[in-house]
Amino acid sequence: MQRLFRINLNDNSSTILRSFNSVPVGNYYEEINNRLIVLTLVNGAPILGYDLANNILDTIRITNINDPDAICTDSSGNYYITSFSDNVVYRFTSDFSIGPEIISSGHGGPSGIGYNERDNILGITNYNFNSIDLIELDPNSVYYRVSTTPNNYALSQNFPNPFNPATTINYQIPERSFVTLKAYDVLGNEVATLINDEKPAGSYEVSFDASSLPSGVYFYKLHAGSFTETKKMILLR
Repeated sequence: MQRLFRINLNDNSSTILRSFNSVPVGNYYEEINNRLIVLTLVNGAPILGYDLANNILDTIRITNINDPDAICTDSSGNYYITSFSDNVVYRFTSDFSIGPEIISSGHGGPSGIGYNERDNILGITNYNFNSIDLIELDPNSVYYRVSTTPNNYALSQNFPNPFNPATTINYQIPERSFVTLKAYDVLGNEVATLINDEKPAGSYEVSFDASSLPSGVYFYKLHAGSFTETKKMILLR
C-alpha cells in the first residue's frame, strides 16, 4: 500500500493523507481549488484530484501516458507532465479538458520539471543524461527547446523495448565528437549504421527502423571520442 504524507516543516511531524493501491509519483498543489493533483503509475495513468478540505479523491482524467513522473503549471494555469520512458513533455489546459499535447521530446529520462515565471521557461531534469533542458514558452504558444550542454557522455535505453518495427535511441555528448552509432545482431554482424558523422555537443534522438529484420535480440553501440557503450534491444513481431 502506497501512502501520501503531509510534512509539517516546523516540527518535522508527518500525517498520512491518503493510501493508494497504485504508486503516486508526482503531485502539485492547486491553490484555487485547495487540492493536490496527483500522478500515478497504474493502467491508463489517471490524473487524480485530492480535495484537502473534504478528504475526497477523484479521477480527473485518464491520460494513457507512459511512466508519468513530474508535474508543474505555468502562469496561465496550463499543466505540464513528463513521461520518463517516452522522454517527452506533455501539456494540458488548466481544466485538463485539452491534452495531452507533446511540446518537447528527446529528453533523457525527464524526472523533474519546474516553471520560471519571470522568464516563462520550463526546466526539465534528465535522470539518464545528468543534465537540464530548458523550454521557452513564448506568448503565441510556439514552443522550442533550448538545451544546456551535457556534462558527460551517455547512451539511453531505446524506447519502446521490445519494439516493432521502429524504436528511438537517445544519446548525449559533452563536446564536439565524431560519433558512430551502429546496430548488430547476436552474432556480432552489423545490421545498420545509424550515425557516422561529427556532431557538436548536445543531446540527440535517433530512430531505428528494423522493418527488414527478423525478430530477435539486437545490440546498439555508441562510440564518441573515448566513450563506448553498448545496450541490448529486442525486436518482437
